[in-house]
Amino acid sequence: TVFAERALGPDCAVSYYLPRIIGYSRAMDLIVTCRMVDAQEAYRLGLLDRLVSHEKLMDETLEIATQIAEGPPLAMRVAKRVLQAGVDASIEEAVLNEGRGWATCQKAKNDQAEAAAAFVEKRKAVFTGT
Repeated sequence: TVFAERALGPDCAVSYYLPRIIGYSRAMDLIVTCRMVDAQEAYRLGLLDRLVSHEKLMDETLEIATQIAEGPPLAMRVAKRVLQAGVDASIEEAVLNEGRGWATCQKAKNDQAEAAAAFVEKRKAVFTGT
């Protein structure tokens, strides 16, 4: 965050997102010092979810993308929406959103049956989005 170094205040929603991601004091530190952080510190601060070597980056990326793509599509969509809505929600609103999400997931009866069967049979589930 080089805004202060350029005689500017925070921009690009940094003042909104950064404290929510890494906490107020860490965000303030980065904003007022304009210091650079390396990958290790960014990971430690919570700015990165994973830290992989350059050599393994593409393999790791494809592995994660495949894992997400092979998941139950409706449940994945619901998870994304519920988490996004929950960022600024009260606990009551978050629980209501989760309940709505569960109700939406009930529409994917085949995926729910497949998840249960795969668990019992100790195999990887194959989801169809239905």
